[in-house]
Amino acid sequence: MQYQFFIFAWPGYFEAAARLEIALQQRGCHVTVVASGAPRDNQNWIHLSEDAYFGEQFLECLSRFDGDVLVHIQADAGIPDFDIFLNRLKLGHSHPNIGIWAPDVDYTFYQTRLVRRDFANLDQRNLDPRILPVLNTDCTCWSLAVPVVQALRDLGITESHFGWGWDSVAAAISDDLGLLVIRDSSIKIRHPRGTNYNSQLAEIEFQNLISAVPQQIQETLKEHSATVQERYSRSRQAFLDRVRRLFFKVKKSLRKQDNHLD
Repeated sequence: MQYQFFIFAWPGYFEAAARLEIALQQRGCHVTVVASGAPRDNQNWIHLSEDAYFGEQFLECLSRFDGDVLVHIQADAGIPDFDIFLNRLKLGHSHPNIGIWAPDVDYTFYQTRLVRRDFANLDQRNLDPRILPVLNTDCTCWSLAVPVVQALRDLGITESHFGWGWDSVAAAISDDLGLLVIRDSSIKIRHPRGTNYNSQLAEIEFQNLISAVPQQIQETLKEHSATVQERYSRSRQAFLDRVRRLFFKVKKSLRKQDNHLD
């Protein structure tokens, strides 16, 4: 089985991307770095403009993939042990019905308690108990089998900037194909909190992406989203997020008052 690795890099994370590239290449992996705004020193990297975000990078790797499993890793993802990671990746994809495999991530909205599924009719005798079926894996570090990649290509999406929603759409497609979406809870990827872009614009783009997919996929997306949102509304995470938003709102108000007094 041919695994093709794509690392996404952007300003501030070129060195991290190079370290990931070297670590994987040393283990015999086929690696491509898709870099936005990087110096042209490394001719082996795919160079995009500095204003290219995840969406453009993801479309680029979809167009270049010609293997059996597409593995995508963000440059800010911290993999604790590459050998274990690669072994678990291959173990996950050794199951014949896997559409998407991913490790766990320490900072993601799609925490396991929000996205875990229970497949009542799934024969799990050949699955490691630490491999969990989920509604969404997150796309910080994940892998897609070739049928899912091809289905994503078939959507004909030619424009994507922030790239929100590709993981959700891929999971819905995997469901539609009768393939499993799984998270390996034995591996924890480190990922920093926060973003450096406008999340409101990213959400608008996400809704546009959803409207561009077939109706059947849209229905699956709605079902998945409703389940996750219902669980989130009752979670400790939702409470903490409300407190955090209130804190920043008060802080912003106090800053305005200070500026007015000055």
